[in-house]
Amino acid sequence: MRPTGGTGARLALGPVLAGIGAWLFFPAVGRISLIEIAAVALAPCCVFALLHLPKGRAVMATAVLWTIGLVVGQLVHPANSLVAIKAVAAAVVLALTVGLVCAVLLQHTKTGDMATAHHQLVIGFAIGQLLGMVVTPPAVSALDPWKFGLGQSATLLALVAVERLHPAARRVAVPSVLLMAAGLHLAFGDRSLALFAVLIAVASMVVSKQGHGRLLLFCVSAVGAAMLLAHLYTALAADGSLGPAEQQKVSFQNGDFGIAVGGRKDVVFLIAGALHSPLIGWGPSALVPSEVKAGAVRWLIDHGYPISSFDLVTFVRPDSLYLHSMILGSWVTGGLLALPFWLLATLLICRGLLRALRARAMAESYLLLVALWHVFLSPHGDTTRGHIAVAVALVVTGLAAHPKPKRDGREGTADGIAARGADSGSSRDSDSPDRDPTEPAQHAGRKHDADERFRPLRL
Repeated sequence: MRPTGGTGARLALGPVLAGIGAWLFFPAVGRISLIEIAAVALAPCCVFALLHLPKGRAVMATAVLWTIGLVVGQLVHPANSLVAIKAVAAAVVLALTVGLVCAVLLQHTKTGDMATAHHQLVIGFAIGQLLGMVVTPPAVSALDPWKFGLGQSATLLALVAVERLHPAARRVAVPSVLLMAAGLHLAFGDRSLALFAVLIAVASMVVSKQGHGRLLLFCVSAVGAAMLLAHLYTALAADGSLGPAEQQKVSFQNGDFGIAVGGRKDVVFLIAGALHSPLIGWGPSALVPSEVKAGAVRWLIDHGYPISSFDLVTFVRPDSLYLHSMILGSWVTGGLLALPFWLLATLLICRGLLRALRARAMAESYLLLVALWHVFLSPHGDTTRGHIAVAVALVVTGLAAHPKPKRDGREGTADGIAARGADSGSSRDSDSPDRDPTEPAQHAGRKHDADERFRPLRL
């Protein structure tokens, strides 16, 4: 039987509260979110939730490798012990947070389907980001509140609202809202959020629920849209149309490869550091010899990128590298053992993004696309940790609820749970990416039998 009354209501609110908790922080050991505090307090439950899911087990295993890589790096390149402890704790807590969000989503299957749980988590995430900017704002929000919270939250909430429209109206409303959002982001000087909005707008028009033909079209269209947006921004900023601040910024970021490299010079330094010690890395403190940074500076100058005073203060003069990329930063600090976790996260997020696009879940798609950006071009900090945990949990539980069929037509082993309780007579959401209206009845029957073998997680 399904839970009723207050219990059912609490389970239904779980995903919303989890999303909100990712953005409310407590000033302990830096800034730790409420959901991270809960993950540490409920560590055994989080581990059990991950072990309950095949992809969750992979997350746990790669997190262990990442932790070992950090310890080995610290032993080979001993430095500040407190930095090492914080780095190891960050890796462990991230994995536990993924487990906690997975557990919350799995518990929701007692009262509803996984698609609804995902939708509620995205709503909570968007509300939480807006609320967090008011209650516990990150330090960087003072520099650019639109870039570091308000812009993303506003876009997600707009997409959540548009998703409530009739499907016929959504076909026009989604790209229209996103293109308007892209213009607004550009007006506020946020190129990345504008790019995300344009990419999801293009995807909403070309990605189909089935088949791979339109997926190729989307990839080509996305590259074209990104190049066009970069050219448009550079032209507008260079002639002063976006204000003197953007004009000065682009003057320091233009070179042989455009603003794609000039806007992320820190990545050049990280790549240089990783290539100088690819196996073990440089330890959690990321202290590198001066020749590593000197080589990165020479490469930038040779390709037409000036070194500004900001670059000197941020990238060149400090003894440690500026870890403004999760995947490259983990490679630099933990060596090759740290890479599997972030490679897995990248593959999972890409798979989840495609699934969400085909399901016409545009708010979830936007959240996942921003998470993918964070993996490559954002630091492992308070404004990104919860985002990555939510994104990975969305995909892990989504794959569990909708196992991929085997080639011979028989359902593959379910990843852990049924999308709905066994006593539910409701059909799956028509927007589900795994629903095939042409599926033979006997396949559906076999799927039901497979689902019956699994039970919702009980913690």
